[in-house]
Parts: sequence; structure tokens; C-alpha cells
Amino acid sequence: MESSPKLMKNITLGLMVAGMFVVTGCETTKPLYHWGSYPALTYLQYTKPDKATAEFQIEKLNEDLEKAAAKNLDVPPGLHAHLGYIYLQSGRIDEGMEHLQIEKRRFPESAQMIDGMIENLSRKEAP
Repeated sequence: MESSPKLMKNITLGLMVAGMFVVTGCETTKPLYHWGSYPALTYLQYTKPDKATAEFQIEKLNEDLEKAAAKNLDVPPGLHAHLGYIYLQSGRIDEGMEHLQIEKRRFPESAQMIDGMIENLSRKEAP
């Protein structure tokens, strides 16, 4: 069976258009969150705690926050809570509380966990 040149031209054109949609579709999708080093730091904290010091994590997570802001992207749930927790462990209570409150505002579903963390902290500070 012979194909007509017009049919081949239409098939070729159709494949080219479909290919353009695939390529341009992939280029225009924006990630939901800027994860940065957050997953790797969390993993490192539990697997090699000596390499994930509080200061190292604070530095990296703050860099991630700056990069996310520069790209106009959100950070994932848990990042501010994790950073707040690390600040609290370092004795930097005000900065820690600030990040816990940011987490709670941005992700209201975390309110119960954040409130529990704050309550536990308050109990430890009470004479």
C-alpha cells in the first residue's frame, strides 16, 4: 500500500505539533515548592548527626529561604518548623519561635503540632 505525500506531510506535521506541546508543556511547569537542602539535611541529621550541626543546618536552611524568595517559590511544609526547632536547640528562642509561628501561619494544619512544641518549651522554661 502506497502512502500519499499529503498523508505523510500531515502525519509529520502532527508529530511536530505534538512534540512542541510536550516540550513547551514541560518548560512552563513551575515546581510547587523549593525544597533546596531540606530533605538532605533532615536525612543527614538522623544518619550522621555529627555532620548536621545546628549551625550548619541553620546556614543551609536560611540559604534555601533566600533562594526560594529570589525564585518567587514557596518552601515546603515543615521547613520553617524544622528551622525553628534547630534555633530552639541552639538557644536562639526568639528566632525559633518566629519560625514556628511562620510554619503555623503558612500551614494551618500544623497548628496542633506547633502549639504542642511551644507548650513543651514553656513547661521547660517555667520555674
